[in-house]
Amino acid sequence: MLQKIGEIIGIDRTDFIELVNETKQHEITRSWTAKGIEHHSRVPAKTYYPWLIERVRCGEKYIHFSSLEDLPVDATQDKESLENMGIKTGLIIPYATGGPDYGAICFGSHRKITWTEEHIQRLRLLGEVIVNAFRRQALKKAHGELEELVNEKTYEIKLTQKTSIRALAVLSEYYDFDTGEHLNRIQEYVRLIATELMSHSSYSKYLIERQGYINDIVLASVLHDIGKVAIPAEIFLCPVEIFEIQHLFCFSFYERFFQVEVCIR
Repeated sequence: MLQKIGEIIGIDRTDFIELVNETKQHEITRSWTAKGIEHHSRVPAKTYYPWLIERVRCGEKYIHFSSLEDLPVDATQDKESLENMGIKTGLIIPYATGGPDYGAICFGSHRKITWTEEHIQRLRLLGEVIVNAFRRQALKKAHGELEELVNEKTYEIKLTQKTSIRALAVLSEYYDFDTGEHLNRIQEYVRLIATELMSHSSYSKYLIERQGYINDIVLASVLHDIGKVAIPAEIFLCPVEIFEIQHLFCFSFYERFFQVEVCIR
């Protein structure tokens, strides 16, 4: 975009100055130069053009000069930097969105140009278009990076959740020597039943509309015996059946799991 603009209006370089989050400085982040002219980018603007950047910060509508002699005495550093680049004529169009988020689009030429008011107003309008285009690109990039980060964190959370659930399930089956295969079989049974329900039942719409719901059910199914953690080892390891004790203990489950339900709510 900067190249097309530069070629159309017949200048030698266009630069885009903006606040860079990483360095917290205003830098030339995008630049185009005509063939044979040295290219500059990621240059700290305030270091090389302190007077111009201050005018931009103060909210000037535009800054232009037809020769370096037009710049004031306190723009000595700016003159030196421009002279080193061979710039003789320049037009700087600031933009701002509030706070420190300000910047400018700069047009420079190695030959003398007289900037008319009509010329300046057209370039100001064009500058707004350029800024909006660059901002859309930045937002699109930021959105993509944020989406990637969300996906990455979601994966980590799901992996942690899956590992934790599996660990709790194995713990609940501590006294069952066939734990691994038992849990795998339960998961497969649940998957088969849920898949069948999705295809041929009154639950079809509900299951189809909730993407990943069946996977969640399958994952949670390994906790079907989690209540075993509340049963004393003596009952599990008793070599004979003790119906009276087992029967009494089962009644205590109601109170235990009522407490768990209250905590979850």
